[in-house]
Amino acid sequence: TWGVGLNGQLGLGATMFVNVPTQVGTGTDWAFATAGEQHGVAVKTNGTLWVWGYNAQGQLGDNTTVNKTAPIQIGIDTNWLQVQANNHNLGLKTDGTVWVWGLNTSYQLGDATITNRTSPQQLTVGSAVQQVIAGGSFSFFQVANGTIYACGNNSDGMLGDGTYLSRETPLAIFQCSGLGIEELEATQFALYPNPTQGVVFLKAENTAIREVEVYDIFGKSIYTQTAVENELQLDLTQNPSGVYLVKITFENNSSITRKVVVQ
Repeated sequence: TWGVGLNGQLGLGATMFVNVPTQVGTGTDWAFATAGEQHGVAVKTNGTLWVWGYNAQGQLGDNTTVNKTAPIQIGIDTNWLQVQANNHNLGLKTDGTVWVWGLNTSYQLGDATITNRTSPQQLTVGSAVQQVIAGGSFSFFQVANGTIYACGNNSDGMLGDGTYLSRETPLAIFQCSGLGIEELEATQFALYPNPTQGVVFLKAENTAIREVEVYDIFGKSIYTQTAVENELQLDLTQNPSGVYLVKITFENNSSITRKVVVQ
């Protein structure tokens, strides 16, 4: 660790600034580590959970609000997989359960309250959770079938549900389709211009294009065009300015996904 350590967030046993990478302790069995706003969270290879740093809102999960300058173990469970941290924490266990703790002023913990949690609390989110993201005041959860759930602050539309309403508990927002699949690269393919004013040209040399699907930046499908052509035109002039994902599926069943900027 290195950088600012005034609240013990470097885990070095003191409050200090450090300007070179410095080893935390002597252990060599760390499996995963992440940095919250002013605290650290890590998982060891034996599945135990360790935390350190700022703790005013219960970020460390040790049932106190006292800062810790060196790693301490939380509980005795040995099935922690990883944690995503901000001012709140979203933890995943190997059994697919998700656990939440820390700051909760905007429903970001998803437990229908705005009460900070000083120890990990289990949260039910659809089926087994595979991935979590802790935003500044909101949270995302992805379950096994690709469905994305979200909760927390939505004042600027950050949850992507088409509203500006905060969500007290995890709400199914959309289901990703295909974006997480390993792609097969098609040779001699062109997409232009990019950035674009709205019209994009697609050209494949060695196989025909079978389908084009456009997603917004959150992975929500917003448009599909089918064709069996080596060249086609994609019209995005009716879409707001921003970044889009364009998935192109070819006649030989390979596919690629490209990021397109609409100005």
